[in-house]
Amino acid sequence: MLPCSSKVETSHLLRIIEQGADGVEVVCCPVGACQCIDGNVRADKRIEYARRFLGQIGIGADRLGLTHGAALSVDDLVGFAAKRAQAVAPLGANPMKGEHTL
Repeated sequence: MLPCSSKVETSHLLRIIEQGADGVEVVCCPVGACQCIDGNVRADKRIEYARRFLGQIGIGADRLGLTHGAALSVDDLVGFAAKRAQAVAPLGANPMKGEHTL
């Protein structure tokens, strides 16, 4: 976990997928309400770049997602994870799963 979505780098997202995660959901501040001025906008651009890359190499762009929210509960976060799991389900298991050890 990172303290702010502005700290999310494309390499972080791709590393998580490389290590076998079926999907990743990043939760950031609402648009226009970022404590780091525009950190959520930067995160959105990085996630879109990584999604395009995953799509181009055939892993699946839907393995990465971004949600904007504020004052979220644990139930909200679980719901976002469930939505990402639903988006990833048609893609099947990550083809990189099991190829690398943590």
